[in-house]
Amino acid sequence: MRVQVTIEISNYRFTPALRDLRGVAWCVQLSATKQDALAKHLEQICDMENLRCDLSTLRKLCDLCANDMRHSINTLQWAAVASNKTKRSITMKLIHEVVEKEKGGAASIFEHWSSILELSKHVDAKGGIKGPRERVFAIERIAAEHGGEDRFVSGLHANYLVSLPIGVIRKASSWFLFYDDMQKIIHSLQNWSVQKYASSFFVSLHLSLATHARVPIAYPQLEQTIYQKSKESEETISDVRSCGHFGRQAQRNELVLDILPYLVKVVQPPIKPMNESLYNQRELSIFNQTVSVMCDYGLTYTATMTKDQVNWLFTPAIDVLTMFPLEEPKRPYLANATRQLIAHKITLTRVRLADHTPQQQSSERITTNTDKIKEIIDTENQKKKRLSAGAMKRKEQGKHSDVIFTHQDGDSNAVKKKVTIQQLDSIIFGES
Repeated sequence: MRVQVTIEISNYRFTPALRDLRGVAWCVQLSATKQDALAKHLEQICDMENLRCDLSTLRKLCDLCANDMRHSINTLQWAAVASNKTKRSITMKLIHEVVEKEKGGAASIFEHWSSILELSKHVDAKGGIKGPRERVFAIERIAAEHGGEDRFVSGLHANYLVSLPIGVIRKASSWFLFYDDMQKIIHSLQNWSVQKYASSFFVSLHLSLATHARVPIAYPQLEQTIYQKSKESEETISDVRSCGHFGRQAQRNELVLDILPYLVKVVQPPIKPMNESLYNQRELSIFNQTVSVMCDYGLTYTATMTKDQVNWLFTPAIDVLTMFPLEEPKRPYLANATRQLIAHKITLTRVRLADHTPQQQSSERITTNTDKIKEIIDTENQKKKRLSAGAMKRKEQGKHSDVIFTHQDGDSNAVKKKVTIQQLDSIIFGES
């Protein structure tokens, strides 16, 4: 089988055009290129192409291109074309002219975030920072393009916490509160007259936060994470209410606040991870009670691969719904072996309940799985109490019954089972 590998390069990993590709691709994030190393590589290109350009100009070119290798090479190529037409060397002025022409196209949302948070995005032809008036005009153009996008404001909120004095950050937080109040007026009162003040939020944020340092820009993931968790929680509640008998009768808020948080602890008693036949009477009672409660609420454990390890997790995931994740959980947690044993028992119980025909049921009406399980256990106990053919014959003749040996003490992991002399003889000496 032939496998074709394709290498794709992108400056912005979370652009909407790559959303479908990210699900099937192996994403590798490369570290930023150092300016001195990039400038030396550009100098080698200039020597090979016979271009006249000094190292300081190339460093300025790298700075204007944010040390992006592809952008720097493309800009140098356009500068070389312009210098060949005019037959002059590549100077700082020519580099600025080429960069300004390239900025005529549509900028990405990451560049607009950087324009609000960084002063280095507002550089004049001489390499100095533009005045407040020119910067305000540039921010107003950005506000006109992204003023109604919550995603753009979320990106600013996710990236504005840079190494600035706490007073500046507090002032910026007040402007975010101003934007929230403005959106509340628009959406709750349908009063769109305050929309004209949206640009003042972006301008004030730039004048308060803009710094000379480079701000690492990351795409905001908070809203997407909240939406995903909300969707998973809705699906969990729907599964509990549709699968379990008791969950179907409970109200939504009652189920989330009063039942499921305690149910997580109830169905995880301190049971040892060993075979069911090795449990004593008390442990077996707790085990059967756990199985019956989980059947009543439609719960089980499912094998899930997490971090190259198979873990048996709640299905539906009521622990994720009702409990906060902790690094060192103090809550009860069953071992994977015990969860696997409980899941197997639940599967067998559900199959037996499905095969339990109405003719086999008692005349008394059974309303829950717990009652059905109790009836099945009582039936099994009655079968165990039936005497063997030899015991029935001796009972009819008035003779003594079988002599039974019962386990008293010894290893706690021993199989505790009643045996007769005949069975013990066959175990020790073999069948004759």
